[in-house]
Parts: sequence; C-alpha cells; structure tokens
Amino acid sequence: MLSIDRGRLPLPPTRRVPMNITVLGTGSVGLITGVSLAYLDHPTLCAELSHPAPKRDDGIGSWEPGLNELLLTTIHRQTLRFASDLSEAVREADVIYIAAGNSSSPHDSVNSTLYRPALEAIAFHAPRNPLVVLQGTVPQGMTKATQRFLRKHSGNETLSVVHHTEWMRRGKGIRDFFQSNRLVIGTRSERAREVTEEIYRDLPISIRYTDPSHSEWIQYAYQACLVPLSSNFVLSFWKDGHGNDRGRFSPSLHIGGKGTP
Repeated sequence: MLSIDRGRLPLPPTRRVPMNITVLGTGSVGLITGVSLAYLDHPTLCAELSHPAPKRDDGIGSWEPGLNELLLTTIHRQTLRFASDLSEAVREADVIYIAAGNSSSPHDSVNSTLYRPALEAIAFHAPRNPLVVLQGTVPQGMTKATQRFLRKHSGNETLSVVHHTEWMRRGKGIRDFFQSNRLVIGTRSERAREVTEEIYRDLPISIRYTDPSHSEWIQYAYQACLVPLSSNFVLSFWKDGHGNDRGRFSPSLHIGGKGTP
C-alpha cells in the first residue's frame, strides 16, 4: 500500500497541454522522479544510463515504500514507458531530466561515464528545443558548463539547462516528491520558469528561482544540514571560489516539519 497520505496526492489533471518528459537515469532519484511525473499525467519515458537499476536485494519494495503501486498505476495508464536506447529516449522530449547520481563534493570532477552518453544523446539526437534539467548534487559550475557544451555541439544557441534541487530522503522519496513545500530551481531563463511551473502546477509547492551556481550550493548545504542541523550557523561564514555567500541561502535551507526545505 502507498505509505503516504492519499489525501495529499494530487488528482491527475483532466486537461493539460501534453509535455513529453524523459528521465535519464533509473537509480533511486531518477526512478522516483519519473514515476511521480507520470502520475501527474506527463507522458514520461525513463532510460537507464551506465549504472544498473536497483537490485532485488535493495529492491523497490524495501527502499521506497509506495513506489511499486505508483509504478503499476502509471504503466497501466500508459503515461510511463522505459527505453534502453538513449537516442530514442530523447528524440521526442520537451523536457529531459538527468539523474546521474550525486557528487560527494562541490569541487568533484564530473563522472563522464555517466554524463557524457546523456549529453551526447541530447546534443545529437534531440531535434526539438528541450529544457534540460540537472537533478540533485552536481559539481559547482556543472549547470552552466553543460549548457555551453550542449549549445556548442547541438548548434542550438537557445537551449537551456537548469539545476533542480531534490530533497528526497531514502524510504520517503514518494512522500517528499508530493508533499515537500519548497523547490529551488537554478535558472535565469524565463522560458525555463514557464516550463517548470507547468510541470509542477498540480502540486501545492512553492518554487524559488535563483542562479544555477546558487542552487548547486543550496543542494550541498541542505545535505550538510541533514547531519548537523546547526550547519546553518556554519553556512553564514562560508564563501566559495565563485563569490557566493552561503549566508544568503539561509531562507532556502529552512528545515520544515517533514525534514524538507
């Protein structure tokens, strides 16, 4: 049974302009995101990157209560599909999420074995003008670097890449997706804002927009706060090599009653 309050789950919309979404990466964050977006009635296609999907001994039923039920529901509704070919997965996408695992440090180098196949598929096989979403923790500056790479190799100078924070806790990911009260998106693109608002319009969530470098740091700071909540005090003294003052991020790091911002 779904282990969250059904009264807090939004009803799938009856009228919506179709928005085809692709999620690249079927680890815990990618799979939860794909299934949840499909439940919101977005036609969603999930494709695996080079890492394997969760194994039976770390299976869906154990690491994410309620995911099995939503998975079966969305497959039955035909709003969720899976693909093994990345070029096929991005071909008809309006929005492409990349959930390629988390970086352990804001200064880590990018794991090219995960990101490069996804970026090459987008650059060479996405004929539309998709919004590309980097989800979760990525090295500082990754969002802007990805946008430069994709614009250069696709020849599309209007292609936008945004950074999307994620607050999913292990075992409570479905609950956190539908019941979080805040989301931080790193973008300066007006079109990206409009697309994001459309994606999440059926959720009672406040979306805050900031520069991608700020949202990348907010993600790291939030993870640090999960260990010692007093990290908010430490954050006020942090600065990074990009001139970002950690103290300015405090409002976005408020820890709510559910443990999410």
